[in-house]
Amino acid sequence: MPHISLMLYPGRTLATKEEFTKKLQALTVAELGCKMEQVSVSIEEVARENWQKDVVEQVKPGSMIIQPNF
Repeated sequence: MPHISLMLYPGRTLATKEEFTKKLQALTVAELGCKMEQVSVSIEEVARENWQKDVVEQVKPGSMIIQPNF
């Protein structure tokens, strides 16, 4: 607890993704008061043309806090 699942367009380097996930992990610890070792983060790359179908339409109703505005 907790797990953060991040979906991105392809194209970022592994180093960029690792740096970003470490920042997400640290922010999660600071804001939610959990331990660093309890936070996991995953990244899945989704092509731009598949975003609506593979991301927006797959999110459980009521769980998307910030909606995309394309």
